[in-house]
Amino acid sequence: PEVMDDVYEDISSIGKIFKAEEKADALIQEMQAKIDAVQEKVGAVETPLKVLVIDSLDGNEIFTASNALESELIRLAGGQNIAPDMGKNWATISMEVVTDANPDVIVFNVYEDTTLEEKIAEAEANPALQDTNAVQNRRYVGIPLTSVHESIRTADTVQYLAENFYPELFE
Repeated sequence: PEVMDDVYEDISSIGKIFKAEEKADALIQEMQAKIDAVQEKVGAVETPLKVLVIDSLDGNEIFTASNALESELIRLAGGQNIAPDMGKNWATISMEVVTDANPDVIVFNVYEDTTLEEKIAEAEANPALQDTNAVQNRRYVGIPLTSVHESIRTADTVQYLAENFYPELFE
């Protein structure tokens, strides 16, 4: 599984390569502080929101994050990815897995030519998803796909997810 330590290690390595270790260390500390601040706010949540990641939807199959960094970002934001450990970062899960888990929030990875609105419409039109808490309550979060991969913006992504999962904690 991909974890934040991988991101920090890569930033540190790049800092060494470019002889900018101090800047790399400062960036890592800044990112850690931002995630710690989020963790302080969401730490009081007793039951994490159940989160479904929809990268793409094809009939009764959903291509989703399993062990990808996105699962770690969701966890750090106070959520729980409903996708089971499939032994790989990205995997296809059945609609039965989704309906059994009954997600509270759907995170849509947005990229290429499909807009967030189109992805939401597709999910709402899917009969199997219509009875889930997420669709019933219209709890959606759109995020650019680039934001859920390793980068210097990963801590910002954790904060963005947490603010959308638990807006009342960030007022």
